[in-house]
Amino acid sequence: MIEFSERESRLFDLRFGRATIDSDFNQWNEVRKAASDLDLDYLRLKIVNPDSDFLAGFSEMAPKADLTGIIRLYKIIITAEQAQYNAPVAEFRKASIGDKQLLKELLMETYTDVPFGYYQYPRLTKSFPIDIQMENIGSYIADHFSGTEEGKEAYIGYIDGKPVECFASDFRDGLTATTLYAGIVREYRDNDLFKDMIRFFKNLCFKKGMTKAICGARLENLSSQYAMEKEGSICYGYEWVYMIGFDK
Repeated sequence: MIEFSERESRLFDLRFGRATIDSDFNQWNEVRKAASDLDLDYLRLKIVNPDSDFLAGFSEMAPKADLTGIIRLYKIIITAEQAQYNAPVAEFRKASIGDKQLLKELLMETYTDVPFGYYQYPRLTKSFPIDIQMENIGSYIADHFSGTEEGKEAYIGYIDGKPVECFASDFRDGLTATTLYAGIVREYRDNDLFKDMIRFFKNLCFKKGMTKAICGARLENLSSQYAMEKEGSICYGYEWVYMIGFDK
């Protein structure tokens, strides 16, 4: 149920776990027990498509839960028509081990939000400083998506030989690709590069025999939502993200 994150616990110097549940979940005593067994300080909990009844009960069960963000979930059905990529804007290259540092730096440069969520709380920021949050996501993607693990791939987009964008996706499922991150250097965001990235990604999925792709956009990121929907992405739900603190 709960995945203990040794890497993040070490980075933030506390006991940290992650979990994802659906709205029909109600086994909160199991959550408390698992968190206690792991001696957690914090649990980052994602709730997929919570309804009003769930949130009412959740509020009573977890009074120390802070909502940190809401993610709009998208899916793309990969077809030959969807996968057309006839007029590329950027040159995409698959990241290798030699690109590890470049990928990390590019991701941290293109990431304009706060990694753990749009909604900020001073006491959480004290435990999770934003600079360490940035190091956390940058090092995670670089360590796992730069040619080190089969099926986990990152691609860097170049304009005139300059790296200006990147994305990281998990293809291990074989049928459904999951994109964890996509970003563009600020000064290049008016060049229609995000739509170009989506088209390259769909073409890549099609060549790999993938039939579906899923990704997400933060609720406040309207430009990403607009681009994805213009390129055939369909919203199928929401993911509410909470940080739950435990008394010791």
